[in-house]
Amino acid sequence: MAATSHQPSYPWAKLCLLMLIAVTPVFAQTPAPPAGPVGFLAPVPVAGVVTRFLRVPVPVDPATPVDPSTPVDPSTLVDLSTPVDLSTPVDLSTPVDPATPVDPSTPVDPSTPVDPSTPVNPLTLSYSVLPVFPQTPTPVSDAAPVGPVHFSYLLPHSNATSTCRFESHDLTFVDYETKNFSLFVTGDVEEEVSLMFGFHGDDILEQIPNVTLVPGDVEKTFNIVLVARRVGHTVLVVNASPENMTDVSDAFVRVSVSHSDDLDYFSDVVGWVYFTAWSVSFYPQTYINWRRKSVIGLHFDFLSLNIVGFFLYSLFNVCLYWAPSIKQQYFLRHPFGVNPVQLNDVIFSLHAFFACSIQVVQCCVYERGDQQISRTAKTILSGIVLSTLVMVILGSAVVIQWLDFLYFVSYVKLFITLIKYIPQAYYNYRRKSTSGWSIGNILLDFTGGTLSVAQMFIIAYNYNDWGSIFGDPTKFGLGLFSVIFDIFFMIQHYVLYRGTEGYQPNLNSPQPTHSSSLTESVSSVDYGAVGSIH
Repeated sequence: MAATSHQPSYPWAKLCLLMLIAVTPVFAQTPAPPAGPVGFLAPVPVAGVVTRFLRVPVPVDPATPVDPSTPVDPSTLVDLSTPVDLSTPVDLSTPVDPATPVDPSTPVDPSTPVDPSTPVNPLTLSYSVLPVFPQTPTPVSDAAPVGPVHFSYLLPHSNATSTCRFESHDLTFVDYETKNFSLFVTGDVEEEVSLMFGFHGDDILEQIPNVTLVPGDVEKTFNIVLVARRVGHTVLVVNASPENMTDVSDAFVRVSVSHSDDLDYFSDVVGWVYFTAWSVSFYPQTYINWRRKSVIGLHFDFLSLNIVGFFLYSLFNVCLYWAPSIKQQYFLRHPFGVNPVQLNDVIFSLHAFFACSIQVVQCCVYERGDQQISRTAKTILSGIVLSTLVMVILGSAVVIQWLDFLYFVSYVKLFITLIKYIPQAYYNYRRKSTSGWSIGNILLDFTGGTLSVAQMFIIAYNYNDWGSIFGDPTKFGLGLFSVIFDIFFMIQHYVLYRGTEGYQPNLNSPQPTHSSSLTESVSSVDYGAVGSIH
């Protein structure tokens, strides 16, 4: 009677494997195999995850039919002391009786072919599991002993022998232009590999034909032709088949197709102009304070919020630009992304913090009257400090990543930007004067803010990327919010309170009690109107 074969259920086979590992000495009634060669272990690859090793029993005559229903007579068991002819081929299609004892020390010819399609009896699996990703059966060398099981080996890993990468991770060219780009393959190619190209993002490029790596390629360079269909952004990636032979994790390029190179140059000029305007905008106020030897008119709530905001902004930029561990966390979350912090961001934030620090020192040494930070501002600042300390503790305890901490401080900076102008605007309204408040600061800030918003529209048009404006309302809204406040300050200075007399502190007025409002830390009756210096 011919033996009946059936396809095993692989999940159950894996479960049986784990159970067998735990109880093998009991079922086999033999000790665990010693270190070193333990006979021939024939590998059977399973879908690129693990390799299961079949312990081959004593050779059986394939011509003899086996009836599985026939009870086994123990007296008919094979005498293991009888020499075995290693030249005899082993037919793995013959069902194996699990009750038949197997001598692990019995040598088997390693050259014996193994049919990987043969169903595997879980009870015949050996103690060892090693991760491999072969496409065909791999013979096991008799010089390489198989050790005991290690569950960490069950995790898949790559045995890639070659690596793919593009000549750069960024590429920009004009609509309907053709661009040649190089793809480098380094390392040894052991079998034929197909490289396929795909896109993450807008479909702005013509489809790229596949590339084939042949065995024996050591150093190979392919010229990839990119043809733009329309403007936009996308990420060109490479996929390999089979996946395990070539490492393509670094084979990607961010492609940007624009309407015009001239618009790119114009955008760069606009960017440097507003960078300069914002950087210089701190000094008119510093100069006025120095010339008057007084800080009366500069609201302390505005200054305190401003310096804390730029400290947090500097912390965010410095860490994300220079800290390797934080940059690694960022690119793990955004594998195709680019670092959002550039060197000019770092320089601007540090310079802004330094300029605000000079004004804080001026507040300590120049005349300030009875000005002080309001209770509301102190409460807000205390909340910022306490919440920041909590986030530092969570980061130190590895509850959150340091990148999450930096995101938190950036949100705090955005919050400060939303509220920092309110005390100064209301203070000017209460005094009916802009005395001591530099209009030069406002004009430069307005110039920088307007050009910043204009650059966003230029880039959005040039790359058809309107989502960068309307898809990120926070960034656009904050820029627009600052410009609106600058316009309000200019109306106060040039329209509402224009032509008022110079300020004159009333030293005989009674000292007010400690203010509790964000906008009432200076009394409106103590200081007069605009002076001749603005």
